[in-house]
Amino acid sequence: MFMVTTIKDTVKILPRYFYKNRNEAIIDEINHKYSNKVLHNVGLCIELLDLVEVSEGVVLPCKDGGYTVKVTFKMIVFRPFIGETLIGKVSNSSEKGIKVSMGFFDDITIPASQLTPDTTFDKAQNVWIWNFNETDKLYIDKNEEIRFQVLTELFVDTGPMSKKKPFGQDSQESTKQLNESAESELVVPYSIIGTITQQGLGLTSWWD
Repeated sequence: MFMVTTIKDTVKILPRYFYKNRNEAIIDEINHKYSNKVLHNVGLCIELLDLVEVSEGVVLPCKDGGYTVKVTFKMIVFRPFIGETLIGKVSNSSEKGIKVSMGFFDDITIPASQLTPDTTFDKAQNVWIWNFNETDKLYIDKNEEIRFQVLTELFVDTGPMSKKKPFGQDSQESTKQLNESAESELVVPYSIIGTITQQGLGLTSWWD
């Protein structure tokens, strides 16, 4: 579920943090910059593990009087491997499937096609139901603990959109289209698709 990756970067320390120990200031700045951020094709950064190398500070030729250091560090990253079994909680349900949260990571989806066989959606109650047999119906309720397997992962580059003006359109119309596009497309940089089709998967209460 978690892995360690090595990162090289240049970190800036502002004068208001000079009261801190040098390494403490660098660690705080790295955690501020990276924690809970997704690195493309790497995963979700959780926390700094260790400083590997720190250069001598270089004072910036600017008014703030800060300095920069080149650092190499190890970061704990959330990126489960394909086929790994995880436990989360049901956060939402719809006809498309189930959303699962790990607490620190919410972009997990179990599509309707990857639910337990003989599972149906009740629109009135907005809940999926596993029809275990003719008499027993097992509800997949919100906030229930669920065991699932990682089926695939998806990384999306969420870099700045191109601001190039489309040919034949004035700037006002172009800006309007860009704004509408940004509002209609909430891009998730890293997401996981799960499955509960195999034996032992699904709500943990089913197998206790």
